[in-house]
Parts: sequence; C-alpha cells; structure tokens
Amino acid sequence: TAAAPAATATAAAPAATATAAAPAATATAAAPAATATVVADTGAAALAAGSSSAITTAVTTTAATTAAATTTTAATTGATAKADAPKPDVAIATLMAPSALPENVLGDANAPVTIVEYASTTCSHCRDFHKQVFPELKAKYIDTGKVRFVFRSFMLNDLDTAVSMLAHCAGPMRYFAFIGAMFERQEQWAIQEGALPKLQTMAKEAGFTDASFTSCLKDQKMLDGMNEIRDRASKDFGVTGTPSFFVNGVRVKEVENIKDLEAVMKSLGHG
Repeated sequence: TAAAPAATATAAAPAATATAAAPAATATAAAPAATATVVADTGAAALAAGSSSAITTAVTTTAATTAAATTTTAATTGATAKADAPKPDVAIATLMAPSALPENVLGDANAPVTIVEYASTTCSHCRDFHKQVFPELKAKYIDTGKVRFVFRSFMLNDLDTAVSMLAHCAGPMRYFAFIGAMFERQEQWAIQEGALPKLQTMAKEAGFTDASFTSCLKDQKMLDGMNEIRDRASKDFGVTGTPSFFVNGVRVKEVENIKDLEAVMKSLGHG
C-alpha cells in the first residue's frame, strides 16, 4: 500500500554423533593431540573428553585425531554458512539509530535478533500479522530472550495517525496493549465516517479522558516526530507499504506465518 502524504496536526484528529574408534594407529601416524577445549562440535567434544580416560595410547591418538578433524570441518561449515547468509539491506546500526521519539520495544535488549516492523493500524495485513503470527513470535522468541521486537508506525491516513498518536500517549507500559486492542477491534473503528467518536470511546476504555484525548491529538511535536520516522523509513530504508519487516537489517516484505521469519533467522545463524 503506498504511503500517504504526511498528516498535519489538525487532520490527525480523525550435534554430530561420535564415530567408532578406528584401528589402532602407530605413533608415527599420530596427529597433534586436540583438547576438548578447542573442539566446537558437541559430539566431537564428547569423544575427545572420553578419550582422555582411554586405557590405550592408540585409542587416545585416534580420538584426538578425529576431534581435530571434526573441529576443522565444523569451522569450515560455519564459515560457509556465514558466507551464504543474506546481506543486510540496512546496517543494523543505521536501522537502530536514535530517532525523534522513544522506541516501542519488547524483549531483551541483548537478544541476538532484532526485528523491526513498520505497520499501519488501519492496514488489514498488519492486523492479520498481529492477530495470527505475533502471539507465536512473542511466546517462542521474544519472551525467551531470542528476539528484540521494535514496532514503528508507518501512517497511511489521518485516522491511522490519530491511533498511532494515542498509542504513544498511552505510555510505554500500555503501548503494545493499546496497539493490540486496536488491531483486534479494527473493524469497529477503521472507517472514515463516524470513526472519531468510536475511537474516543475505545480510548476512554484504555484510560483516556476527553481532555487527554484531545490534548494528545493536538501534540504537534509528537506528530512531527512520527512523520519524521515514517519519512526516514521511506527515503532511507525503502519502505513503501505495510507491513514491512527487517530482521537484523534484512528486509522481509511478506510474512504470512512464523516460518517466514524463522527462515530468515536461520539463514542468519539464529534458527
């Protein structure tokens, strides 16, 4: 969906297995002993650790040689996987550079994977993602410290802008609950005619008063910040529609189920 022009404040109102020991090798054929501390592969490490208590020198030599070979293979495989990993469309440092407004984040700040979503609250595909895919993503990856999830508004119309502003005004502790409720009940308010009164009623359920509702939608500084974030996504990151995802900087245009995100994470070595 193409992005609409920036909204104004007034318009915003609406393991490998161990191999069997080979025949005893002679001292002249023995390879330099590899210790368990340098063995990366779990199966090879177990084999090397077991060989340290072996009775015969021949078994010790064979196990150490196997461990060393396994270490080399594992290192080569890892290097190949890293070389085959998709290159980021946007450097993660650039993607996560400070913006005009505080980020809306879920998950461990030190998680190995950062997923950034640009979404519109009036977008039906965004709604489907948050109702059908996000709960599994949260339970399986965000709540377990594997993923840090960042939600950024990419407003497509005035009503969308109003909802995004209200979500920010709800505060960081209630932001995702508010956004989730808006997606869950999107069909009840995401219409242009008579939308504002319905939106105001829902905002009151979230703790807003008439005064705080009106005050929030008149916050020009917030609106300017949100437009800046959207415009940067469009101009610098190539975002043209919603939802758009970045997994450690790799752009994912379509996410129909959790497997679409898992495939990218796996390709980056975080499967």
